[in-house]
Amino acid sequence: MLLPILGRPMLCHTIAAFEACPEIGSIVVTAAEHDVEAVKDIIAAEGFTKVARIVPGGPTRQDSVRIGLQAVPEDAPLVAIHDGARPAVTQEVILRTLEAAYQHGAAVAAVRSIDTVKLADEADFVAATPPRDRTWSVQTPQTFHTDLIREAHRRAVEDGFVGTDDASLVERLGRPVKLVEGSRDNIKVTYPEDVQAVEAIIRRRRGEGQPDPGFRVGMGYDIHRLVEGRPLMLGGVAIPSAVGLFGHSDADAALHAVMDALLGAAGLPDIGCQFPNTDPAYAGASSLHLLERVVTLLRQNGWRPANVDITIIAEQPKLAPHIPAMKLAISDVLGVPQSQVGVKATTNERVGPIGAGEAIAAYAVAAIVRDVRLP
Repeated sequence: MLLPILGRPMLCHTIAAFEACPEIGSIVVTAAEHDVEAVKDIIAAEGFTKVARIVPGGPTRQDSVRIGLQAVPEDAPLVAIHDGARPAVTQEVILRTLEAAYQHGAAVAAVRSIDTVKLADEADFVAATPPRDRTWSVQTPQTFHTDLIREAHRRAVEDGFVGTDDASLVERLGRPVKLVEGSRDNIKVTYPEDVQAVEAIIRRRRGEGQPDPGFRVGMGYDIHRLVEGRPLMLGGVAIPSAVGLFGHSDADAALHAVMDALLGAAGLPDIGCQFPNTDPAYAGASSLHLLERVVTLLRQNGWRPANVDITIIAEQPKLAPHIPAMKLAISDVLGVPQSQVGVKATTNERVGPIGAGEAIAAYAVAAIVRDVRLP
């Protein structure tokens, strides 16, 4: 797991896909006992926020999975088990296994065989040739209802059964396992030549080898109603006002626009996916703290903010006196000079709900550049 892939430990590439997936709530990492401290240091340096536990594994993969399951939160409805040595997994593959497991109880990523498969006898003579259109090569993640996979591992220990993967433990309970499309890019790093192959895959996804200006631009927009009984937060600053913006978090329309601009520039899911308004964890959340998480997510995907330009549209109150404080708050979180943060305020000339003082909106344009910490 600690083998370098394009200058970063392989584990970092693997975790990053799950960290960025909005449906993943927490991550448990199992590592060899002598690697646990190194793994802790790496995860802290990378700023991963979803890694809840790092636990010493066992003598076999099956033992390590069983130990890792003990650290999974009791209320987790599903658990996706993935090999740290598959660093090219994508969010799309993860989501497909989650959706299928939710419906069927168990699902594994796999790809259809492109070669004819032979079953051998004990002397290595061909015993059977299964139809090629019925054979698959199994990958990870392998995703299950949490209670089901825990029971499967418990029964395997009782019976002294050792399987080749987690799905085989579930199969022996008589439970169906759904095969879902994985990816031929989702290779397991086993041999030295696999390192070159997975590095080529990651480079291709980054667009390396293609014309790349090293920067991208994104745009964001947000609007919130004004209501009584709420504080007015804009640009990370509390604005004195008799009314505030209504929303699940602190409803800072300016920062929400900035976050969507940054995420859009990086080609990542928007804030509605990253911080859903159905999640009580984000009730009343500070948008400055959410912006910090967006910056971390950008860095995990090889980008950093370069500059942002924000236009806030509000009839009242007057925002000009608060713009310097907004620039300071935003520049601190983005890690850029204040000169690279533009904040402007204008009215809607009494037109529409904004002009009537019923809402405040914000537009943002953001530029991001390649993170120099990455190759």
